[in-house]
Amino acid sequence: MVELLALAFLGLWFAVTVGYQLQLPFLLRFNFRGFVPLCHFFAPKPTSTDVRVYYWCGEDPVSGVDEIVWKPLIRPNKGRIRAFWNPNQRLEKSLSNIARRISHLRRIGADVFYSVPYLRLLNVAEAHAACKPEGEYLRFIVTRHGGMEDESKFIFLTSHAHRLSDAAPGS
Repeated sequence: MVELLALAFLGLWFAVTVGYQLQLPFLLRFNFRGFVPLCHFFAPKPTSTDVRVYYWCGEDPVSGVDEIVWKPLIRPNKGRIRAFWNPNQRLEKSLSNIARRISHLRRIGADVFYSVPYLRLLNVAEAHAACKPEGEYLRFIVTRHGGMEDESKFIFLTSHAHRLSDAAPGS
């Protein structure tokens, strides 16, 4: 009996997952909260760009984007070993998901800078950027790249200057 219930549950989950990949309208109305994965392996809308985040740390919050020398938040692994060993894969995937959510917020006209995806991106940037916490500001940009080329980039989002504090979280 337990095996039958488990088999029925897994069969339903598989059917809903396949339907969700095909983007059936009656399934897209439901928010599965990550229980049903939405992947773009063989999708009609495959992922065709890479998302990269660059940051800047400094004592004076510069207003113009052109005067800043941006540093990559994570260095892309371009070697042949990437298929076997890519420790940044999870971080790159989460940045791509955050950028997709920010893109959706822009489409519906919401304020991006007070949204949860922006705050998550700020948290990731603050955690991975090599900044001194005392009196420094952090800014970041999110870019989209069409493949492995570093030359072709489109600035997708430019952040405000955020003052870093040396206080530990929760203190």
